[in-house]
Amino acid sequence: MTLCVGDATRRPDAERAVDTVVERYGHLDVVVNNVGGATDFATVADITDEVWHRTLALNLDTALYTTRHALARMVPQRSGRVITISSMEGRDPDPGLCAYAAAKHALIGLTRVLAKEVGPYGITANCVCPGAVETDWVTEQGPKAARVLGTDYAGLLRHFTARTATGRLTRPEEVAAAVLLLASPEGAGITGACIPVDGGSTV
Repeated sequence: MTLCVGDATRRPDAERAVDTVVERYGHLDVVVNNVGGATDFATVADITDEVWHRTLALNLDTALYTTRHALARMVPQRSGRVITISSMEGRDPDPGLCAYAAAKHALIGLTRVLAKEVGPYGITANCVCPGAVETDWVTEQGPKAARVLGTDYAGLLRHFTARTATGRLTRPEEVAAAVLLLASPEGAGITGACIPVDGGSTV
């Protein structure tokens, strides 16, 4: 495994990650844009410029920097997969997540236009849109999100699970399975798609 440490919100670091893979393996087959998160919660009326720009940089700019640089390698080889992790919040947002929802919605639009632009070169572009996933984010950031929604942590979990058809949070391996499909030869016919892995939250 090749490790490249950096800050993906900085374009040179994001590009260096791509270059490191190419230098190590000689080509680039798959990019998974999975940098993101919501650590600040605010309504449209209350959000500050700082929070807005920081959230968009983390969730949206990082995907642009990495994808744009990767295409310089993928287009000449006429193959590649670009897989971007969006969110159910980009399709059916909760109050208090205006910047995060805007960024995740923008990733869906970016992916759709990208699919049309790079399809002739044998490259696919897709989004995976997880729901609330059993990760450290839920336990670490959940209480802050709960306060914005006017509830407590237990109420937040009830809110997330009540939105689903399955009655539970999504597991990380279920999100990974969707990414693996899109990265595989069997996923070559899927492009411009936004695949929900959210337990039916956005049905």
